[in-house]
Amino acid sequence: MEDGKRIEGPVVLKPANNGDSDCTVGQMDTQSDRFGHVERRLKSRHIQFMALGGAIGTSLFLGIGSSLSTAGPANPLLGFTISGLAVCGMMLSLGEMTTWLPIPGAIPTFCSRYVDEALGFAVGWNNWYFASIVVCLEISAASVVIDYWPGAQGISPAVWITIIIIFILVLNVSAVGIFGEAEFVFTSIKLIAIIGLIILSVIVMAGGASNHEAIGFKYWNNPGAMNELSPATGAEGCFLAFFSVLVYACFTYAGVEMLAAAGGETQNPRVNMPIAFRRVAYRIVGFYVLGTLFVGCIVASNDPNLLTALAHNASGAAESPWVIGIQNAGITVLPSIINAVILTSAVSSANAMLYTGSRYLYSLARVGQAPRVLLYCIKNFYLTINVYDCFSRWFNCLSLGMNSTHPGRIAQQIAMLVTDLESAFYISWKLLKRTKVHPLEDVDLVTGKAEIDALDGDLGTEHPKTLAARLVKFI
Repeated sequence: MEDGKRIEGPVVLKPANNGDSDCTVGQMDTQSDRFGHVERRLKSRHIQFMALGGAIGTSLFLGIGSSLSTAGPANPLLGFTISGLAVCGMMLSLGEMTTWLPIPGAIPTFCSRYVDEALGFAVGWNNWYFASIVVCLEISAASVVIDYWPGAQGISPAVWITIIIIFILVLNVSAVGIFGEAEFVFTSIKLIAIIGLIILSVIVMAGGASNHEAIGFKYWNNPGAMNELSPATGAEGCFLAFFSVLVYACFTYAGVEMLAAAGGETQNPRVNMPIAFRRVAYRIVGFYVLGTLFVGCIVASNDPNLLTALAHNASGAAESPWVIGIQNAGITVLPSIINAVILTSAVSSANAMLYTGSRYLYSLARVGQAPRVLLYCIKNFYLTINVYDCFSRWFNCLSLGMNSTHPGRIAQQIAMLVTDLESAFYISWKLLKRTKVHPLEDVDLVTGKAEIDALDGDLGTEHPKTLAARLVKFI
């Protein structure tokens, strides 16, 4: 059976090489022999932390302040909880498909093979566009965060944008194992910071800060749990405020699906992918839900410092509701530390999204929906796509960073075009290629599966030997 051909007649689950036991790890088709291929060097901890790093960007540290001031503390909690439940269901379903067929890019290929080639084209290019926008958002946000420190003020954002672009370019064109280790370190810093902020928030709520004021849920009563979104009032205003946060929460969760894009480079995917999908789903939801709960407890939605920071587009940690709430409690040593964490968070998210976008282009090129030049890989490097991505996005980041004091808002507005673009991509490819939705009996479930079956074994599965190591793996 050759790649790209659908099965005629009823689906029979048999290896694509008709049971040939000579199928070995690394068996490639003619296309891969010509252009090179990606390698399976990512371990379970790498892909878990990559997905966490891609989904947890500056939003949890900075952007959540705008939602809090607009909607009050209860609406962000409800918005992130409801959308988080949908994300969990999506991740578990996607995890089943990726475990069955872990290939580079994954999602566009799944759409093409299981539904319609036009849908695969639309989803692939749309997801690449979204990843491009998020890279610009995070890098531009990082340039603003750096401006928080006095020594960086007065320097053009183009300098910081260029430095960050070069840094993530080096990580992305290096061996994928190096990229995985870097993302593991970046995300570890973020997770330690989030857990530390949650613990510190509990202490502040209980009166353990230097001002010894036990605030508890004080700000849920005054000024209130739900704000009204002008010009509506009453229940309608509260609902509109909730809906605005719900839309923002859905935008914030975007990126968790990058775990599927890494399936084609994961060691022992049949073992590691199910573990990663289950753990990433509840970790991301847990961090966002707990984060929105506690940040709404330590700072009021009408806090003057928060409103002033938002109105004047303050740089970095000065706009973070976490920092404002902790400073209100009498703790003054954290702003620079939190600012460094926010910077690391932005760079990590941009790094993960650059990886994801390049894999989407690679997946599209494999099925002829993108230029074949994007297939070229060289040993230990994955050069063509990442160089193209970085330089095309560099100009976008420069325009965002130099022409806006709040680049995140511009990037979020551009991202709202995603739905319209996906419809345009789908209709254009549908009309151009006259594709049809695959009947259920024609859906190809087995092409490429034999190669994955040959990978089954113990390669890449980490077995902790001590109690401490088992605890770290569980967490």
